[in-house]
This record gives sequence, structure tokens and C-alpha cells, in this order.
Amino acid sequence: MCILHKDHVVEHGFSWMAVALLGGAMYIAGVTAIAKFLEKRALTAQQA
Repeated sequence: MCILHKDHVVEHGFSWMAVALLGGAMYIAGVTAIAKFLEKRALTAQQA
């Protein structure tokens, strides 16, 4: 994506970096939350 917009990346490098870091953090947090939810759901189903 950065290669396609290399002129804008140089001008707005901090914004691109912030979006990449925040997006990556939210992705990792989402995957972790879903995994914990599914694990808790599986334990509840197993105990019933």
C-alpha cells in the first residue's frame, strides 16, 4: 500500500505509521479477545 502512495507517505509519514500501529494493535487485540471468548465458551459447554 505504501508503494502505491509513496509521495503521500513521505509527506504524511507519521500519520501512516500511527494508522499502521493502531490498526495492528486493534487486530491483535480483536483476535486475542475472540480466542479468549471461544475458549471460555468451550469450557462452559464442556462443564455442562
